[in-house]
Amino acid sequence: VSSELFRAVGGFDVRFFLYVEDTDLSYRLQLQGYRNFFVPAAGGVHHWGRGSKTGRITRNWRHHVSLLKYFSKHNGWLLA
Repeated sequence: VSSELFRAVGGFDVRFFLYVEDTDLSYRLQLQGYRNFFVPAAGGVHHWGRGSKTGRITRNWRHHVSLLKYFSKHNGWLLA
């Protein structure tokens, strides 16, 4: 995504501490008429690895909170 397009759709939503911010961005781009492609061979490397040091329970909790925020943002609290 170009930086111009990234800014045009509002960038990452600051309500997401971790997790799901990329899903939210992809969905908002889709709503604007852009297409998303899943490329299984693509990958990324987190060099710092600090997120994994928080522990599995904390990571899972943060992930679930972000999912709740995502679904409530796009579908309302009742359906989230």
